[in-house]
Amino acid sequence: MSELYRMAQDFEERIVAAVNIVNEYGDVNSCDGKAWMIDQILRILLKDEDSYQIEGLQNGYEEWVEEYEENSKWNTGIKPTGSARHKEQQDKENENKTRAKEYIARMTS
Repeated sequence: MSELYRMAQDFEERIVAAVNIVNEYGDVNSCDGKAWMIDQILRILLKDEDSYQIEGLQNGYEEWVEEYEENSKWNTGIKPTGSARHKEQQDKENENKTRAKEYIARMTS
């Protein structure tokens, strides 16, 4: 597997995971729940790997938080309890993963 393919696949998986967080918890009304959701999305998108660095960030999420906290305190929020849509979202997440894998297979064929 080429490095470029692995990076594209990893990026696609991160996007799907971030969208799934929004799909599952986007209807949460509390500020702490919304803060948790945003924090989880950033953790997914800024994930560190030795062979893949986010442009301008050497330590991904941790470095971003350090830079943010130079001006303001970062709030990681509180994970909301199960949403009424939880089961439906789990099914949709599985479907999205399958679609992402099919898309990557088509793009690399």
